[in-house]
Amino acid sequence: MMRESQPEVWVKSAPTEVLTEIFHHAREDDSSQRCLRLPDAIARLANSPILSLSKVCSRWHTIALGSQGLWSTICAEGVLWTSVPHMAEILDLLHTALVRSGSTPLNIRAYGHIPPSAFAILESQMHRWSSVVLRCSWEQLELNIDRVDGLRNLRALTIRAPALQAPCTARWTHAIGQAPNLEQLSISQPFTPIVASTVLKRLRHCAWDLTSPTELTEVLSSMEFLGHTTTLRLAIYMDEMTDLWDDPILHVSNICSDVAVLQLGVPTEVLWQNILKTVFQTLTLPCLAELAILTFFRYDYMSWPHAEFLDMAHRSDFASHLTKLDIAICIVKDEELLDILSMTCMLQELCIADHSFLTWEHIVITNSLLEWLSQSTSLRVPNLASLDVVTRLRFDDCCLFDMLRFRSRCRGFSCYLRYHRDSYREVAVSRDVDDLIREQGLLYSCEEVGDSWSSDSDEEGDGT
Repeated sequence: MMRESQPEVWVKSAPTEVLTEIFHHAREDDSSQRCLRLPDAIARLANSPILSLSKVCSRWHTIALGSQGLWSTICAEGVLWTSVPHMAEILDLLHTALVRSGSTPLNIRAYGHIPPSAFAILESQMHRWSSVVLRCSWEQLELNIDRVDGLRNLRALTIRAPALQAPCTARWTHAIGQAPNLEQLSISQPFTPIVASTVLKRLRHCAWDLTSPTELTEVLSSMEFLGHTTTLRLAIYMDEMTDLWDDPILHVSNICSDVAVLQLGVPTEVLWQNILKTVFQTLTLPCLAELAILTFFRYDYMSWPHAEFLDMAHRSDFASHLTKLDIAICIVKDEELLDILSMTCMLQELCIADHSFLTWEHIVITNSLLEWLSQSTSLRVPNLASLDVVTRLRFDDCCLFDMLRFRSRCRGFSCYLRYHRDSYREVAVSRDVDDLIREQGLLYSCEEVGDSWSSDSDEEGDGT
């Protein structure tokens, strides 16, 4: 009697397209975190997950080594360049990955003290660059001026370099101007004074790190060239050589910009208390959909320039187009918040906070706010779909439930309550809220404040 052959494992015989997609996910999972150890960094550069998959069988070997897209992400960690004895091997791995990636667009992330030999290898494939993140010093980024016209595939560029050097900047500025498909630009220096307005108009995301009032002036002056679909992220840092932030005098006024999303990263109140006021006084934003005031650290806070915001909201007509407002790091009084909501009646998302150090009379999440949000009137943010608050729980639970019941009539309404540890108490209407969750589709949570309750502006900076 002939023994029936065992059926082949399905995953081994899956279509090539399915296996390739699975392999892509294996590669993405491996690149989610930075490598600090040399062996790990070498394994990542060598694309070890794909090499491991290639050893399963001959078919997988063919797919793993023959699918160019699996090799199109190059991640060169900074620890690689500290190992002189392994440099030849590292450069060979870099060259091998580029060869196996064929002609596909490249996603490159390179960190640390990149040696000229390594950057020359990457530069030789400049015509294939698609998304590029470089974290190093400017002198390591010397471009071959004969090649910069080949950046036709470049869509996203992030450069984090500590010191600006004019000759290198000029080359990169020329390169950026010759990238017809560039949509995302994130730079640790304000390139805007020397980047053509035609380049700025086609950007969909741009970010700058600013360390002086002069740089902020330059960027604000260039905002008028940004398009109506642009997200602009400004991170304002402290420069130890600059003592002007306490009273910045910006040589710009009446800047009108069509940006869609504005994110302002600001540090502590003590050093830069006037920045927010100055920015609000300067800008008119007739197309703004989202405004976020971000912070670098968990407990940073900013005074709220209420009069300046209301003036900006009025001349920008926020009532017709602002849909998201994140001012959780700002100290806003309850009556001021009601003024803000009256001027932004199209809001869909709101993020606010009670700060733990404030006295009780400065609490913003109060009965008056909850009652205001519970009243049926066309002027009181009828489209509000998400309320995210850090609270000291100084409100009546019945007021909270009435607000949740009223708002949950629109299915999908979400309310996230996070409370300070010293303010904890049981919420008496929890069972009633559970009924709303089941019957009305309410999204609700109430939990203690975590380590990252405030907006975090320290992103990887990949330009997305």
